[in-house]
Order: sequence, then structure tokens, then C-alpha cells
Amino acid sequence: RWTADLVAADNDDGERYGMSLIRPFYALDTRTALGFAADHFVRQEDLEYLGRDVYELDVETDEANVFFATSSGRRQGWIDRYYFGVRYLDEDIRYPASYPGPQSTSRRFVYPYIGWQIIQDEFVELTDVNRVGVTEDLKLGWSGYAELGWSTDGFGGEGDYLLSRASLLYRKYVRQKHLLTVEGAFRGRYDLDRHRTEDLALSTEAAYLWEQAEQWRFLTSVRYVHTRNLPDDKQLTLGGDSGLRGYPTRYQPGDRSILLTLEQRYYSNAYPFGLLRAGYAAFVDVGRAWFHDDAPEWMPERDGDHFGTLTNVGVGLRLESIRTRRDRVLHLDIAKPLQDGPGVDNWEITLSGKSRF
Repeated sequence: RWTADLVAADNDDGERYGMSLIRPFYALDTRTALGFAADHFVRQEDLEYLGRDVYELDVETDEANVFFATSSGRRQGWIDRYYFGVRYLDEDIRYPASYPGPQSTSRRFVYPYIGWQIIQDEFVELTDVNRVGVTEDLKLGWSGYAELGWSTDGFGGEGDYLLSRASLLYRKYVRQKHLLTVEGAFRGRYDLDRHRTEDLALSTEAAYLWEQAEQWRFLTSVRYVHTRNLPDDKQLTLGGDSGLRGYPTRYQPGDRSILLTLEQRYYSNAYPFGLLRAGYAAFVDVGRAWFHDDAPEWMPERDGDHFGTLTNVGVGLRLESIRTRRDRVLHLDIAKPLQDGPGVDNWEITLSGKSRF
């Protein structure tokens, strides 16, 4: 009924200390939840261009959140939950001397917020969807969350802002063995003094999973990301870390991006040493990131085919451990890019841990 976390890390490029104590909504009919979380994170982050580090930033972040939530439980197949809390965010960013802009940036928000969550009580048990050889309670129907907060000098923040975030998920069988998932997420803030949006990010994704046979699945997905007025220390990029697997991490920069993925999956019955479940994939990724608004001042000119639409083909191995923590799938991907460019190799090999196949 309670969860607790304690984190302490001392790294070459910074340190992190955090803790949380939460009593969650542990069942759909649970009526109350509450919690506290705090985090202190000092680190180095990079502004990147075509997979290369251009500027190294020193970033220090302090965050805290205290909340209480209530619910009326199940009502005619739906669950409503209402959140009331206070968030604290203090960020300090220091730029190198060669950066062609301000040498430091700070922002602090202290705000009460209200949130609303809705869940449709519709679940099915399926095997071999997001995991390998694991029976999943897959959520169908609608679910969503919306939050709005107000930060002002009177609460200890800097400036007068409305801050919001939201997410929405819809999943259904459009026909037998054809599963459609549509989801979106939003975050951003509005400066009430200057009447402008800041740090706005909207992402939408649609995925279509076709169960061709007992162990075969074909996935088609498309994801679009739209940003506006990102702070100088934040970037939208497309590359190997964001689904374009034949290219270096954080390769193409932009304030918009789109990615299409076609993936044939095979969920094997192999069970080596009684420790691992295995799956295989063959895929094609097609995507592009671009600037609709002005690019940051520090960014070089963007000429060449490597700033157009990029495509790769590849194969992958998926391994899921049965004897250790069950929220990670190991991905080993080998991909070949079909467009050349600076920093692009003949083959890109990546190893990563993800929560899905």
C-alpha cells in the first residue's frame, strides 16, 4: 500500500539525491492517494548537432512535489480521480564562455495545482504485445490526465505563469487481431506578464498492431512532435535514441519531427537456461526533424541531404529476463542508414533497455 524510493549517486559529471514516499491508487476502486517526492540533480548536458557535442552545459535542478488525491471509485465503468498539490522547480543553467548567448539562465516555479484523471474500466489479458512471453493486463478504451497550476512571485516563484500538462490514450480492437493505439501528451507554460507560450511540447502517436499468427506481429506506427519557444538548454532531435535507429543519437535538430516505423516481429518460444525470453524484429524507420520557426543562434547552417528525410533498415534482438526486474526489455539493433551524412557509419549498432518490445 506504500512505495518508497531513496536515490544517492556521485558521478563524474555531477550528483543526484532524491527520495519519495507515496501511497498510490493501488486499485481501481481505491478512494485516496497521497505522497511526497524531492530530487536534487547536478549534471552536465550537451547541446548537440548531427550527433556531435557542441556546447556542454552545467545544470542544477531542485524539484519537489506534495499531493493529495481523491476518487469516488468505480462508477458505471469509469474512474475519476482528483489531485491537489504543490510543485517546486528551481533550475540553474550555466553555459560555456564560447556560447553566443547569455552565460547563465535560471528559472523558479512554485505553484499549487489541480489535476483530473479519468480511466475507462476495460482491460484484456494478452501475451506477446509489449513484452516477450509475458501475459499483460492491456488497457483498452480511454484514459487521460490533465493538470493546471499557477506560479507567482507571491508563492516564491519568478514571474507570473500558468503551467499545464496533459496526456490522453485510446486503444481498441478495430477488428479481431487488429489493435489500434492512439496517444498524445502535452506540456507547456504561459507567461502572463509577456503574454506568450514557453517550453511548449505536443506529441502524438498512432500505432497499429496486426496479429498475423500465434507468434507473428506486424507494427505500423507514426509519431509527430511539435514544439514552440523551447528554452536555450532544451532541444528536439531525431536519431538513434528516438527511433531513427540507423543514425547517431540526437542527429537531426528541429522544432518539429515526424517518424514512421514499420516493424515485423517474431515472439520466439526459446527459453535459454530458463532465464530469458527472446524475440526478433526486422524494421524500416523513416523520419525527419526540421525548423518551422527560427533555429537557435548557436546552430550552424543546415545544408545537405542529411537534413532531409532519413531512412534506415535493420534487424533486432529482444531479450527479457524472467528472473530479474520485469520492466525492461533488452534491445540489440543493427541498422543500415540509406542516406549519408557527417558522422553516419555504414552500420549503426545500439544496445539499450526499454519498457516495450
